[in-house]
Amino acid sequence: YEKMTKGGIGQFALNMGSTKAAYYFAEHNIMQGDPELQYAVIYIHGANGGERDAAGRMRNELKRYKSKEKVYCIAPSFFTEGTCPANKQKSTLIWDGGWRGGSSAVNGNHVSNFDVIDKFYRILSNRKLYPKMKRITLAGFSAGGQCVNRYVAVGKMPVSPTIETVFVVGNPSVYLYIDKLRFQNGKFRKVKSKANYNSWFLSSK
Repeated sequence: YEKMTKGGIGQFALNMGSTKAAYYFAEHNIMQGDPELQYAVIYIHGANGGERDAAGRMRNELKRYKSKEKVYCIAPSFFTEGTCPANKQKSTLIWDGGWRGGSSAVNGNHVSNFDVIDKFYRILSNRKLYPKMKRITLAGFSAGGQCVNRYVAVGKMPVSPTIETVFVVGNPSVYLYIDKLRFQNGKFRKVKSKANYNSWFLSSK
């Protein structure tokens, strides 16, 4: 992994079983484990994010409120060709804009960013690494909110039944609907099909 930042946050590589890795910011390498940790947050960045720690503000807020409980904040970097730093071009998985909906990386054995989130869940729910884990929250803002919204529908979420899962969808430009009903004027109503409906990856184009 790379050097820790001044705030004690590092950027680590998550092995996804291919020649490339997925990078994430966190207080420590996720495989290190923590025998006392009870809460974790996986925070997904917006459309142009990934190069910086998207969970930094969350960490600052937790400090400001002087929370007694330690919260492990993970911020994955779902890089596109336009957002990936030059020094990581050869080592990291890169997606097109379809990462909002779980698309496969364009350079890595059909690994989707939903596979990356699945692996975070799988590791955090490993009782040998995190024996006291109580709750895992998946949150996202803007494009990250779209990602969370869609992951809820199809993600594997391989967690222990004793671990609570929470999802937070923040300010997405589009929402996932599972049928032809749309919320209009205070009620769910059927609407006529439009060009911008029923297109899972539309917002990534």
